[in-house]
Amino acid sequence: MSEDMWPFSKTKSNCETHPLIEQFSALMDNSKCLEWFENVAGGWNMGLPLDVAFDVQEAINLSYTITSMAGVSSTALVNAAKSGDYTAINKKMHRSSSALNERAADTSRNFSRIIEWANDHDLPQLQRWDATFYKQAGVPRNIRGLNNLRFLLVREDHGITEIPAEISKLPLLQGIAITSNKITSIPTEIYQCASLQRLDLEDNHITRVEDGIHGLAHTYAIDLSGNKLVHVTPDIARMPSLTKLDIRKQKTSIDMMRAIDTPLSDASLTALHTLVRSIDVKY
Repeated sequence: MSEDMWPFSKTKSNCETHPLIEQFSALMDNSKCLEWFENVAGGWNMGLPLDVAFDVQEAINLSYTITSMAGVSSTALVNAAKSGDYTAINKKMHRSSSALNERAADTSRNFSRIIEWANDHDLPQLQRWDATFYKQAGVPRNIRGLNNLRFLLVREDHGITEIPAEISKLPLLQGIAITSNKITSIPTEIYQCASLQRLDLEDNHITRVEDGIHGLAHTYAIDLSGNKLVHVTPDIARMPSLTKLDIRKQKTSIDMMRAIDTPLSDASLTALHTLVRSIDVKY
């Protein structure tokens, strides 16, 4: 394996601040951002002040990864932010990173497959992206970048017909957005992405949402608008964190939710109507 593919030749001292903690603490230096982050962590679900909305949303995104990696509660993270003492969480983050690093050799084949996929479709290299949720676009071409990738964002048509199942091995992935391409299916391996919060696959050619999607325990938003859906698993109603689902504008002549000749099964319709009554569903 070439040197640029091997990501962890040096082990960082636990005294150093973990990069994710550094980013999070910089946001928390703003007292108003800290105040509103604490409100959201405590269950606040109304609008955020415009002057700190983007920073608070980024802090929320970071917090999901930090609490998942460190195995701490959001309350513990709030307390660390208020005191300015991240020592205990920082140590846990470094231990978690070390465990990921040790697995790098085992996952190198998976990462190589992702790099091949990105090269085959001439996907852009990783770059900064400043949207409300997504903060990166493109695909890095080295294991270090993939091991730390939080957002997989591809917004232009690159002729993509399939999502490599190996993406499920990206340990910090929070969002997948591959839009306006030709993807025909969602690999069920994606349902194993423990840190995934958003799945945005609008304007593709997806026909089915298969069983097991409830395994996405932290995913709160799914956008499958503009596809060709004929089957949605009833499992979708069992997703514990789902609050938004968009299945509008399917590329068929049939209104899936209303037409007598809908291709959806009774179980699928029941699940979707259950969601309509409980979360924000656009259909």
